[in-house]
Amino acid sequence: MKSGGITISQIAQQAGVSKTTVSRYLNGKYEYMSGETRDKIASIIELTGYRPNSVARSLKSQKSMLIGLVVADIESPFSSAAIKSIGDVMNRAGYNVVIANSDNSYEKECDAITSLIHQQTDGLIINTASYDNPFIKKLAESKTPIVLLDRQINSLELDCVSIENTDSINRAIQHLKSSGYGRIALFTESYDTVSPRMERRSAFLTCGGDDVYTVDTSNPQSIENAVCKLMTLSRNDSAPPAIIASNGVTTVNCVKAIRDLNLKMPYDLGLCGYDDWGKLTEMGFADFIDVGITTFAADVSKVGEKAAEMLLKRMNTSDKISDSARTVLIPTTLIKRKSTDLKIQTER
Repeated sequence: MKSGGITISQIAQQAGVSKTTVSRYLNGKYEYMSGETRDKIASIIELTGYRPNSVARSLKSQKSMLIGLVVADIESPFSSAAIKSIGDVMNRAGYNVVIANSDNSYEKECDAITSLIHQQTDGLIINTASYDNPFIKKLAESKTPIVLLDRQINSLELDCVSIENTDSINRAIQHLKSSGYGRIALFTESYDTVSPRMERRSAFLTCGGDDVYTVDTSNPQSIENAVCKLMTLSRNDSAPPAIIASNGVTTVNCVKAIRDLNLKMPYDLGLCGYDDWGKLTEMGFADFIDVGITTFAADVSKVGEKAAEMLLKRMNTSDKISDSARTVLIPTTLIKRKSTDLKIQTER
């Protein structure tokens, strides 16, 4: 296998490992590989520009060397970060990634998956639009290698990589309470068909949150109405209210509504977002908005990387039936900024 004159043997020689170790790395089999060895091989591959010969590999293995990736919203920074990391892992393993956007539509998702199957993709990574998904359930019965990206499916055990939700919400509530806020509300988009939103709402209610507002992020008036209602309910409270926004899109819309209503953070109300889109995704919005927005950050690149690694392992597992489904949770980090810091009120 050659790519630009570089061979696996040469990569192995430079890394001081065997050809077998390099092959295992390229196929995503990292179980018995140290982090140092893995980083060394990755660095050499990047420096040399090595790419496996996918045509030769497909002829030899009877595989297409194509992977299908379906995302619910390709415009989301979550999707762009995940797509990049999935592509990086898959390209190193000699696979090309075919991407489809479902636009959060179950019907479009079914059509996209059908098209990818017709292209003889060797496996699928799906950021599903629907928690209740009979189409994927039926597809799973055919033993097609599938990994779910962040969103799970009701009553279906499939490999899944998702952001941790329950502990994150609990930490958000505790942070807001310790900061001096009174009534705490969760602002969420419609949650009935999206598992992370369902989990965050459930965790919020379990961990002592007060109010849940279901908002339409495509309708600015919907957000403003919810903020006004929260402010009215909190009018006679001894402490200002705070909002936990269930995702990045909701966070941005909350900031706009708060501005348009001439409310001030953190004095009139606090705001804690879910999704940072900051340093980890090179977007940085939360740190640049006015006082800075307190957020929970998850390494979305790690979400995509793990999903790709799991799919590679699933495709290379000979006994797919006995190899039970795995779920990997990516932890979040609370990044405290001034949008929830009532202590600065004395400096006003």
